[in-house]
Amino acid sequence: MTTSPFPFRMRPWMPALPLLLVGLATAVSATAQDYTSQMAKGAKYVTARNYPRALDAFIGAVRADPSQMDAYFNVGNIANHLGQCRESVLYFRGFLYLASASQNETVKADIKTAEDSVKKCESKGVLGKATIKTDPPGVEVLVDGALVGKTPMVDLKLLEGSYRVDFRHPEYEDKSIDLVLKTGPEPIETTTPLTRKVMFGFLELKTVPPDGVKVRLDDQDLGETPLQRMRLETRKYLLKLEKAGFTEWVRYVTITKDKTQVVTATLEPAEPTPPGK
Repeated sequence: MTTSPFPFRMRPWMPALPLLLVGLATAVSATAQDYTSQMAKGAKYVTARNYPRALDAFIGAVRADPSQMDAYFNVGNIANHLGQCRESVLYFRGFLYLASASQNETVKADIKTAEDSVKKCESKGVLGKATIKTDPPGVEVLVDGALVGKTPMVDLKLLEGSYRVDFRHPEYEDKSIDLVLKTGPEPIETTTPLTRKVMFGFLELKTVPPDGVKVRLDDQDLGETPLQRMRLETRKYLLKLEKAGFTEWVRYVTITKDKTQVVTATLEPAEPTPPGK
């Protein structure tokens, strides 16, 4: 493919996760095109031995889709060839995170290359350490646009300097912090609280009898059946149904994002009150 002094990767673009929503198809297609375009540019510049431009192109591929390991490997290798330890360590950290579960023999060889390059830069003694936490944990961490792991990240080693750290989770608002790393025995430690996104789902209620049933949700009166499908925030609710002559119906219902929770409730006739009571 090329006579460059180091390997680089051009495997076909594939979505990192199964496509769950049809509405995302256009965005995924655009991501694929951007990623493929940047990777092709990088390969062109490698062939021409214009390594600084190749480096920029592969970094662009990472920006287009931070979940694809090949672009990380290419950035790390070229940066290592150019003696740019900051980029080499950062992007090889991302590659090692994404490649950690792979059993592919070629990827295993790439992992060895990445680990050796990181150790080479570490030996120069200019690394800082950071422990990065979030509330809640389990949030993806992107450092200068490179996906390097999930919180909590303990003693993450990168070259000293300033970095932008982005936190990403589908259920929480994105948040960014600035991180300044310095050499020294003690890591910088940071904990970032995140705000849960307001998300919505739907409740569709069917009752027997179908009319005149009073509906209360967490003690809020919603009116009487029949009711239109209701748009609600995602969480658990206490649903109460009441109608004269019937036993009260009480259940918890959970509303999930973008889904319709259909509740069919049959109210039982109340036992008649004996005379004299």
